[in-house]
Amino acid sequence: MDKLIILNHKMTLNYNELDNYITSINKLNYNLIIAPSNIYLIPFVNKCRHKIASQDICYLENGNNTGKVSANQIKSLNIKYSIVGHKEKDTDLEKVNLKLKKCLNNNITPILCISENDRDITTINTILEKLLKDIDDISNIIFAYDKIKDGSFIMSSSENMGSNFLIQNNSHKVKRFKRNQRGIINTSKAYFNNAEALLYREGIKPCGIILVGGREPSLEEIALHDLYNLPFIITQNNKERIDNVEYVFHKQNKNNKDYKKVQLIPKFFYNTKHDDIHTGREIAIFTDIHAMYEPLQSVIEDISKREINEIYSLGDDVGIGPNPNDVMQTLQNNHVNRIFGNHEQYLRLGIKYFTYLTQNAEEDVYWTKNQIDNIEQILKFYAPTRDILIGDKLIGLCHFANDVRFDFNNSTWLYQSNANNGDKDACRQFLYTNSSQYYDYIKKNIDSKLLGDIKNYPMFDGKFVTDYDAIIQGHVHFPYVDKYG
Repeated sequence: MDKLIILNHKMTLNYNELDNYITSINKLNYNLIIAPSNIYLIPFVNKCRHKIASQDICYLENGNNTGKVSANQIKSLNIKYSIVGHKEKDTDLEKVNLKLKKCLNNNITPILCISENDRDITTINTILEKLLKDIDDISNIIFAYDKIKDGSFIMSSSENMGSNFLIQNNSHKVKRFKRNQRGIINTSKAYFNNAEALLYREGIKPCGIILVGGREPSLEEIALHDLYNLPFIITQNNKERIDNVEYVFHKQNKNNKDYKKVQLIPKFFYNTKHDDIHTGREIAIFTDIHAMYEPLQSVIEDISKREINEIYSLGDDVGIGPNPNDVMQTLQNNHVNRIFGNHEQYLRLGIKYFTYLTQNAEEDVYWTKNQIDNIEQILKFYAPTRDILIGDKLIGLCHFANDVRFDFNNSTWLYQSNANNGDKDACRQFLYTNSSQYYDYIKKNIDSKLLGDIKNYPMFDGKFVTDYDAIIQGHVHFPYVDKYG
């Protein structure tokens, strides 16, 4: 079903306000269902271009029911929707069940409000069993929850990743799971350090004010900042790079207001300026999509606008996130050169080789695998690593420069810990890959099937990381957070 916005007017609007309101709302290009007060149903039906709903119907067809409106009366106005079961009106679940049946029998789509507040029933499952009694086909019911239970729905952001396996066949039934879920689908959330990227998406309301080159904000920009709580985003000058990013965000004072911007970046990650070599070749590289479809679409849109045709993904295209099939198909359709991440290896090799996985992580792997069409065929397009030659420079692309097929228990967290602590030599652990110690270890400790896979499809085609001029990898998610305040 498409996303809907349902406006319940309750007791708002006077008659003399209707024309201006309807004129304004007719300009909105959203998928709206509007539920005005019953006395205004006819003006809205005649003048409003959006779908109209009744705020309620009676569970009886006729009789002495002062102030009530029957489903048949609503149908006679050619109204196709009705709110049913709102907590302000209905506390009797059996009557709500009768209202649902009246709507469905009159070809009216009910908008079923489900509330756990002020009820003795403590679970949505039990509520639904009563509300849907003797209703076999629920496809024409719109379910509206005023309280989303933990684990019920997915929010496509990093805050709620890892719980997709809890949803069973698009059912309302979910496993018990303690987690803070938002209950909304939102893969374009402006959260910490992705706000800047979202600024470049078309059709999105502004989430910040860009100050190119760190210029001073204008009085108008300061006013907009105060009015809409928009952060200032300081960038380098157009077509220039930042050679030293220690103080990208800095303290300013304008009109006695203190604007403090802080960017947390370990000092050893400062960019080092090299002589530019322009080869006329443009390459796009991204990593760790984690089944987040809309962010991937944003990246692909930007790559397309730049007319870049050589695209690489460094792995973990799926896993944990909510849209694995859509992501896989998008990568396939856009001819992206793909590299195995650990999550693709879980799907390809099976979870038995990855003993560090928790039960929740294992269930997420099973859920992800069941979502992807033609998964065996798709995984044939992946490689452990890829080499690209830029000018005379050999560049290695990988998910992680240690082999993610087995080297997890220490290497990932050791690297992240050392890097976060400012260790300039944090990368020295990658010398282990394809070394004699590496092969001695896998011969003694690795299952024969996995050993064969590692030998047949080695990292970097058997080369050392020192054979490359540069290695570009993904996998480790550093907490780079741009804070305002």
